[in-house]
Amino acid sequence: MFFQELYLNLYNHYKSYLNTSTFSLPIGGEIAAERVEIFDSTTITLFKEILKGAGRNAIDGKKKGGIKVFTKINYLENVPNYICMKAASANETGFLALMKLDEGSIALMDKGFNKYAYFKKLTDGKRYFVTRLKHNARYEVVQKNPTETHSDVIKDELIFLNYRENRICRTVKLRLITYLDPIKGEKLEFLTNLMETCAQTIAQLYKNRWVIEVFFKQLKQNFELKYFLSDSENGIRSQIWVALIANLIFTVIERMTKQAEDFSTLVSIAAKNLCSYISFIQFIKYPEIYQKSWQWTDQLIGKMQLHIFEDRGGG
Repeated sequence: MFFQELYLNLYNHYKSYLNTSTFSLPIGGEIAAERVEIFDSTTITLFKEILKGAGRNAIDGKKKGGIKVFTKINYLENVPNYICMKAASANETGFLALMKLDEGSIALMDKGFNKYAYFKKLTDGKRYFVTRLKHNARYEVVQKNPTETHSDVIKDELIFLNYRENRICRTVKLRLITYLDPIKGEKLEFLTNLMETCAQTIAQLYKNRWVIEVFFKQLKQNFELKYFLSDSENGIRSQIWVALIANLIFTVIERMTKQAEDFSTLVSIAAKNLCSYISFIQFIKYPEIYQKSWQWTDQLIGKMQLHIFEDRGGG
């Protein structure tokens, strides 16, 4: 698809602006932020069943369609480096087969992406992950690691997690960390193959998964994805790609201008000045220059209108 290729070309072209060292991961120095990749998906509801939606059928038999946007972003960049669009009914684990991770990368993912064979593949390939444990997971504790007395980490264990693949019983050795959220008082269980990393760091690492939720919210709030100009699957996909391109461009502008304005303000200013032939980046950086120019222009137009009025015999 043309817009897909355009997005990827723009992403590669502006990558140096996206991956900036001014952003840091608040989890200590043992994890390099540029290694952290975040997986997630968001569903965009469609006005009719063009693509199969998720959930039960309505009582009247009619069901709205939906498209699920599977996304991978680097923690430092905050824009997708990989996107795959499927029907809303598609399962998250099917997305993992298409995903590529560099050696040494750390994947953060929700428990909807739990696939034990994939965890085994990551571990064998020296790639890492942090996710939540499913409530129905079957495992055997083989070792209990010591935890700090005043830490929020309740337990730190090595486990054998059992699964079936091609009707064969298999086992993968992982680490299970039980963490008590000090604010909500909620007990959380994190599954990972990071064996040497501090348990508290792993819990903090998973908390930073919220970055991708911010991206989804930003995309849906600032770009029109509630109404579509086409009722064809290809037209809908094109409109989503155009929204992603616009989001990428404004993210680059935000980085270029050193966050002089927040993201939503940038989009709003651009929308109101689409017919203005000015450098948008220069306007954001030095608005006072353009303000003086516009004041001078308004005064000039006012004088011209007065002369025209007088030439026509006005009072």
